[in-house]
Amino acid sequence: CINGVGTLILSDGGRYHGGFHNCRKDGQGIFTTADGSVYSGGYKDGKRHGLGTYIFPSGIKYVGTYKNGKRDGRGVYIFTNGQEHFVEYEDGKLR
Repeated sequence: CINGVGTLILSDGGRYHGGFHNCRKDGQGIFTTADGSVYSGGYKDGKRHGLGTYIFPSGIKYVGTYKNGKRDGRGVYIFTNGQEHFVEYEDGKLR
């Protein structure tokens, strides 16, 4: 069981580096998937929570808030050409 800062390497190629509390991701961390997606931001009880940035393999970014692992609240998609699209989510669904 990890408490504090550490690195977790998953069998599918995913990798997490950041805070842990009671064996769960907690606090600030960076999670990289095998396909190249990257999430950098807050975690609470093992789930994305608070402000975070998600970068898709295509290079498109989503910057916004998360709650209980789902996008929740205001955010912005930033496309590779610099164009921005503002959105609002509620419990993981676009409003």
